[in-house]
Amino acid sequence: MRAKLFFDGELAEVIERFAGFKVVTVELADGARSLGNGLDRLGEVLEASDGRIKMKVTRDRVTLACKALLSGCP
Repeated sequence: MRAKLFFDGELAEVIERFAGFKVVTVELADGARSLGNGLDRLGEVLEASDGRIKMKVTRDRVTLACKALLSGCP
């Protein structure tokens, strides 16, 4: 069996180089409605329902997306 070394480095560096996104999940308080329209400007909406929002966000926009999500929560 032959193998080829693809990357030799720290796990954090592998994640930084090859994982271009993070999944951000917000659990809303009981009775809170979803945060409404406009979420797609922050990233790819994977789930949006009463009580939960789950988004795929590029790594460079995670802080911006979290701030926007949290500022829209009651």
